Amino acid sequence: MSAVDWNLAEKVAVRAAGREPFSESYHYESLARDFEELTAIAEGQVAEATGLRSLTGNARARVTDRQGWVRANIASFQRLLRPITDRLDQQIAANPFAPVASRVAGAEVGVILGWMSGRVLGQYDLLVVEDENPDDQDIVYYVG
Repeated sequence: MSAVDWNLAEKVAVRAAGREPFSESYHYESLARDFEELTAIAEGQVAEATGLRSLTGNARARVTDRQGWVRANIASFQRLLRPITDRLDQQIAANPFAPVASRVAGAEVGVILGWMSGRVLGQYDLLVVEDENPDDQDIVYYVG
């Protein structure tokens, strides 16, 4: 039993995020190419100004809708909260209310991410090197 019902969190967040017409617009595809180019330019400017350079290669841009942002952040939350949820999983394993607590936590995370998705325009998703999905990390998200 997981301390957070991540499937429920995603369902609640996607529902709370709503649908935006942007993902069905003809601009969607062209923006992906434009932002990829602009992200590379910005990365160079940041490196020049700060001396900070990526050790993992060039930054990757991803244009997404609010539901895509929610799904990416569910994965990020799972990675970042794993040390805490692993400990909680062990503590609540024998608790008869664990299934209810897991669903409540999932609903809470979902509401928060759904609410946040309506207010975010972009985000840099930090690379967590030891994680099993490096291709889904180290991405600059542009949310429409």
